[in-house]
Amino acid sequence: MSAAPVVELLRRPERLEPRRPSYDASLLFEHAAVAIGHTRDRQLQRCNRRLETLFGYGPGELNHRNLQMLYPSYTDYVACGRSSARLLERQGHCRIERQMRRRDGSLFWCQLSGQAVDVSRPSAGSVWTLEDISTRKQAESALRETQAQLEQQLADVRRRHQQELARASRLNSMSEMAGALAHELAQPLAATLNYLHGCQLRLKQGDCTSEKLDGVITRAIQHTETAGSIVRQVHGFVRRHVPETTATDLHALIGEMLGLLDHQRRKLGVRVEQALAPSPSTVMVDALEIRQVLLNLIRNAYEAMAASPAEQRLLRVESRQLDGGRVEVTISDRGPGISPEACSQIFDAYFTTKQDGLGLGLAVCRSIIESHGGSLRVAANPEGGACFRFDLNTVMTS
Repeated sequence: MSAAPVVELLRRPERLEPRRPSYDASLLFEHAAVAIGHTRDRQLQRCNRRLETLFGYGPGELNHRNLQMLYPSYTDYVACGRSSARLLERQGHCRIERQMRRRDGSLFWCQLSGQAVDVSRPSAGSVWTLEDISTRKQAESALRETQAQLEQQLADVRRRHQQELARASRLNSMSEMAGALAHELAQPLAATLNYLHGCQLRLKQGDCTSEKLDGVITRAIQHTETAGSIVRQVHGFVRRHVPETTATDLHALIGEMLGLLDHQRRKLGVRVEQALAPSPSTVMVDALEIRQVLLNLIRNAYEAMAASPAEQRLLRVESRQLDGGRVEVTISDRGPGISPEACSQIFDAYFTTKQDGLGLGLAVCRSIIESHGGSLRVAANPEGGACFRFDLNTVMTS
């Protein structure tokens, strides 16, 4: 039911003798299925019974009453009046969805469709049809809530999937490093065994004092602790991980991962340069996940330079403060570089340039950095090779 018949009746020039509305038009107005009202100067001049019922008023109780009584607040009354007046003046009609107030004070969602009686005569007012759309709004709200729940569930699934991919990538990394780690463990364990054999021999020969034994045992303990530290690092790196964000020294993480991969550096004869920002870079991150990013990027850089001339094998690790309380880390190598075609796919899952690679490392790294609110990027190294950069939020200290 539109307001057109009522609008046509109200468009007669005021200078003409007023006529009673036709029988059919009056019936349409009074018995319409939708609420209809004629307003002028923010007053309800006349309304049908459906509008009175919609707001909980009796017959005639709303005629010649200010519209403010139908709004939740005076602020709403003023704001809606201004916006609808601009629309009616500009295009002659408008449609608004908003909450209105019933007589008992309860609020409900209402769709208001207004049409100017005569754009050239603002004093003629406008005719409005109103429809209770509370049921539709409730359905829309329920739909949004359900959609939000589904999105949250999907995000949880993606997060768990990313965690499993990260763990798979860590396991793959450690399998590649197993031989080198065995060598790293062999040295402190062999040293410990030698010291213990020496103690045993001296005890058998009777050539020992408590001071001599104490010094030898102390050195054996130190080597055992070194081996234990390596085992703990490996165990922490491959275990099933529950993400935990803490304030972490980013530069300490860089040093730790350079140390963990030092066996590979020595094997390949790579030199390392560090140019870290002078101020401490404390970041709020999951330390294990950032360790994985650093390990992947540093290890990839070493492997990229395996076939390069010995004098060219240089890894450079830099950090610098960015605007907005962020820090950027750059890891550069002097390898063969990455082709433009590979650059466009390098962070895609299962894409790899290695013959025996899984294609998970860089995809997981990007996912980790993005989950920390940063981005991981690759560019050509002006001196040859590739540069990987990522940024993180720093912790503001007083």
